[in-house]
Amino acid sequence: GEAPPYEIELKYSGSNKYDREPLDVLLRPYIAGGHPRDRIEERVYVVNGNSLDSSGQYGRTTLSAGEHSVSLRVKSEMGEEVEQQITIAVAENKLPTCGISYREGSLSWSVYAECEDLDGRMKSFEWYLDGEPVSISTYRITISKSTYETLPEVTLVGVDDAGGRSEPVTLQ
Repeated sequence: GEAPPYEIELKYSGSNKYDREPLDVLLRPYIAGGHPRDRIEERVYVVNGNSLDSSGQYGRTTLSAGEHSVSLRVKSEMGEEVEQQITIAVAENKLPTCGISYREGSLSWSVYAECEDLDGRMKSFEWYLDGEPVSISTYRITISKSTYETLPEVTLVGVDDAGGRSEPVTLQ
């Protein structure tokens, strides 16, 4: 009898659930069929026309925003060749939006970043006091009243997990 032809199903898993840039993808093939004594000897992953330097069963690559053509070509010891192609659509990173709130205490002001990132999470916060950068990257800063007589101008830029930066917001 004739051996069943090879069939490939190519699946991927991405580094974030929104499929947004930069997207690290792991390509996983599910291969069925073929002659019982035949073996796959070559796997070539091709992304947007360029073959990946991948050895082994899985392919790994990082995709920017846009539509990407991803395929797997396999060749068996008995000379069978089959290819499966999928398209992966990667969304552009949505920039975070930020606001600032503060509470005054007897010795200091506590200033809080209120940021939202719709397609991921906040990674860091860049703070400026009277235009000068401060070396604190957490969501809250404390400004001592012994250093400043009045609350200085506080500016914040929020940075998301894809490196996207919010518009600066300022608390005067």
